Amino acid sequence: MKFISAAELVKMKFDPLVKVKDGFFVLPNGYDIECNRIRDYEQLVQWLAHLSEKTWFTGEIMHDFIMCVANHRRMNIYGSPE
Repeated sequence: MKFISAAELVKMKFDPLVKVKDGFFVLPNGYDIECNRIRDYEQLVQWLAHLSEKTWFTGEIMHDFIMCVANHRRMNIYGSPE
């Protein structure tokens, strides 16, 4: 077994669990959402509420989903909505 340091772990790149492909947000388990169905904060929250009912929708997937949508839609998720 090989152990890695915290510094090595920080440098590692991990593939996101949620991606944009062919106009869809592609989530694990083959769950795809058309990008045009999430255009603003309100729709993002509605989708988060819906997805949170899925047993496979973990905190890690939720984080990647929020980041993916925010980057795709250029949403400022760390400050006040513009």
